[in-house]
Amino acid sequence: MKALSVATVVALACLLTGCDRGTTPPPASAPSVPTIKVTDPGTGEKKTLRFTPARGTKNIMRMAMDMGMTMSVGGAPKTQQIPTITMVLEVVVVDVMKNGDFRYEFKLREPEVADGDAPAVAGAVRSVLKRR
Repeated sequence: MKALSVATVVALACLLTGCDRGTTPPPASAPSVPTIKVTDPGTGEKKTLRFTPARGTKNIMRMAMDMGMTMSVGGAPKTQQIPTITMVLEVVVVDVMKNGDFRYEFKLREPEVADGDAPAVAGAVRSVLKRR
């Protein structure tokens, strides 16, 4: 339901402020996959490595989302870039199992919305996010 509310507000904000009259941006390219080459395997004992954090480990994670929305108005597609939304999460490891798997909990801090080129759209997104 919340996603529907955000989409509705963004769509209305786009219509009220006028969508970008530019061309539709090209689709994002897939991220490149790094290539790893072992130049010298060494002579020591080889064993599988596994990331296993300690119970109670706390970290902050930031995730920035850049999105665009294209709507057809009167048969003509209009694209509106949505301002960058940054989510800040407090992550805590709450359990580590014997096999190394772990369980964590996270708390979402207040999302940050950049003004970008569309302050009216940014304001509309902020107002919807504050109602959560």
